[in-house]
Amino acid sequence: MGKGIQSSYDAVVVGAGIGGLLAAAFLAGKGYATCVLEALSFYGGKFTGFDYRGFQVPSGALHLVPGGARGGLGRCFADLGLDIEYRYPKSPLVVLEGGKRFFIHAEQYKLFYPDSFLWRFKAREIITFLGVSYFLYRPDIELPDITFGDLLKLLPASPRVKKFFNQFMIFANGADVDSASLREFRESLVAANYHKEGLVKGGCRHLIQELARSIESRGGELHSKTRVAGIRVRGNRVTGVELATGETVKAGLVVTNVGPKRTRSLLGRHTPRWFLEKEGSFLPSYGISYSVASDRPLLEHDNVEVPMDHQYLCGYTQVSNLDPSLAPPGKHYLLAAQMVTDLNADIPHEIEGGIRDLQDIFPQLDRSQVFNVSAFHRDWAGAPTGQRIGQSGPDRYPIQVDPFANLYMVSHDSQGWGFAGDLIGHAAWNFRQMI
Repeated sequence: MGKGIQSSYDAVVVGAGIGGLLAAAFLAGKGYATCVLEALSFYGGKFTGFDYRGFQVPSGALHLVPGGARGGLGRCFADLGLDIEYRYPKSPLVVLEGGKRFFIHAEQYKLFYPDSFLWRFKAREIITFLGVSYFLYRPDIELPDITFGDLLKLLPASPRVKKFFNQFMIFANGADVDSASLREFRESLVAANYHKEGLVKGGCRHLIQELARSIESRGGELHSKTRVAGIRVRGNRVTGVELATGETVKAGLVVTNVGPKRTRSLLGRHTPRWFLEKEGSFLPSYGISYSVASDRPLLEHDNVEVPMDHQYLCGYTQVSNLDPSLAPPGKHYLLAAQMVTDLNADIPHEIEGGIRDLQDIFPQLDRSQVFNVSAFHRDWAGAPTGQRIGQSGPDRYPIQVDPFANLYMVSHDSQGWGFAGDLIGHAAWNFRQMI
């Protein structure tokens, strides 16, 4: 048996992404003898960070938690008593158009402030904005299962208004308006309590360290560099996992945090038909992130900025404005995001396009200041199950993997609502209610 791994546990969690760590923390907190097995050399998956010359480079998430303390992840962190401090932007969301910056106020009563982006539109276009706002800010209204683009056709929306919402939809959900679910976007706002994103002081790595500490303080174990080769099944129950070494670890229940494709591989011939059908029809979400260093601030404000006139980038934020510790002394750190909506796209070509956008937005930027580029595609997709119409909310994978009464999947692919990682928080909280 691997070093320190016992032959039997109440619960085994396969994968130490943030969903797996949250599930393990909840299990250990309820008295389960819990073991987390991670194939990689680090914990956190796409929700941690690495130190590079004093910069805290994220493995995926941009150090931001949707909804901050009031979102789905924030609720989980508070319940576990994690030592987390959030930094919230003082400025509203920013839109860049025609070389000028405008604000998007989250509060409805500020929509017509003099600095609001709405004044860039004609009267009829503003009416469209108000119509969209009505549906998004009324959670009591039952919404049909249509795309955001379908709503824009009904209102109707001008090409310029559609472009505006398209940029925001891609940044928030990783899908354009013609494939993103209107209901999911509204329910994700509700899940975040209509609250702005919060940056975790110390970055994602601090968050993952806190989760690991929480698991171990409750008697749980974490083991990296430990590959699971299969899930053992007897009838309608799983009995444990088989390691790549051929050894077996018995478990009263098993949680997977490795995505549908890997979960199917672990189950092998025991994979239920419904699971295979979902995996065969669901589309992933791809993306690219850029780390940019500078001696002087590239942005004066501290919120996310969304560019309207650029093809590749969908948003960026200078995280060191909220937390200077994410960069070395005297340096500034900007993180930019790009969603790849064409799943057959040429990734190197997409990266070149993203860097051109950066240099166009920030003319003083030298290419050498882009010191890290991370591409999330294929087996390291941004999300194996993208947030699109037909694969959102209840259409996603059930947390309990039927017919197995003691097999669960807690990940970005699970049923729930939320922007990006906040969906994992929703799934983890629902799992907490089930055990």
